[in-house]
Amino acid sequence: MDGSAGTSDESGISRLYLCERARRHSLDLRIKAQLEVMGEIHEKLEKMASRGQSPEATEKLVENFADKFKSSVARHKQYVQRLRYGFRHYYARHYHMGNSAEE
Repeated sequence: MDGSAGTSDESGISRLYLCERARRHSLDLRIKAQLEVMGEIHEKLEKMASRGQSPEATEKLVENFADKFKSSVARHKQYVQRLRYGFRHYYARHYHMGNSAEE
């Protein structure tokens, strides 16, 4: 045995390891970015609550945060709808307990 087969296997394993490591790093960066956006959303909602604003005021946040997501025009509309619904109902449940977002 000359050991050349072992070298080829080791090279393939090294490439797989590096690819996996790069994939995990990319995932870590995306998770950190999402956490930053979520923290920013939380800060904005907290500020709104401290001012006693109604759930309807969350509308101002929708476009700002929808623009943070890269997407096609069709998906952008869907994200805007989801953010509008989610912000309004989350805010109503967590900060504006006296009134319902359904009103």
